[in-house]
Amino acid sequence: MNDIDRNIDDMSFIVYAYLYKDLKFKHPFNKTTVHFNSSSVNGFTANNYDQKENIKVLKYFDDNKFVIKLTLLNDQDELFFVKGYDMTFPDSALEAIVKYNDGHLKSLNTSDIFEAPFVSFDYIRHYNELEGQCFANKGWTQIIV
Repeated sequence: MNDIDRNIDDMSFIVYAYLYKDLKFKHPFNKTTVHFNSSSVNGFTANNYDQKENIKVLKYFDDNKFVIKLTLLNDQDELFFVKGYDMTFPDSALEAIVKYNDGHLKSLNTSDIFEAPFVSFDYIRHYNELEGQCFANKGWTQIIV
């Protein structure tokens, strides 16, 4: 919360929310160094049968376009890796996930190779469109966000 201005008056308050999710894989991957964007970075790899069972292939076009799902310990969570779609408009990637996530997914076979960089989901979203708006709650209509 270092980015919050704490110099507020008596009629003000701070609202701060966050989501913390600890993603665990059904079968933990091995940590390794992978090559990503011409650099060596920390990552993970699937070396054995159980680890390869974590990876479900929704659609594989080639090394530069695919949709895969990583199986997590909590089956209520889903994590997809999508490559080769225009992320300026991520709708096409989301449509591919919906289209190819049909329940008949194949795992990697023994000859397949999987490596990926660690992914950070450290994301902050400021709701600038709410700033300057008044609360609608009775007794709070004079309070401005």
